[in-house]
Amino acid sequence: MKAITRELNLELGRPTADEALRRLTPKYRAAVHSFYYEGYTAEEIARMSGEKPSAIRTRLTRARTQLRELMKGELDDGFSQAVPRHE
Repeated sequence: MKAITRELNLELGRPTADEALRRLTPKYRAAVHSFYYEGYTAEEIARMSGEKPSAIRTRLTRARTQLRELMKGELDDGFSQAVPRHE
């Protein structure tokens, strides 16, 4: 099923989550990976990178916004299929 969904998304021009992550800039991708996949806090990422925690939090917010936009069509379609409309 995953392969079919991926094929359909590619035909419709919508990225999968992995593809959307790859489209982020390296700085955004690194912040998302460290925060969500490795479990570091924004403060820990800031210490490791030599940046301010506020810069990391801003980067995460902007990365989430970009991911949301990249995945918008996929998420909208999935939600509309999962939740019936009441007319």
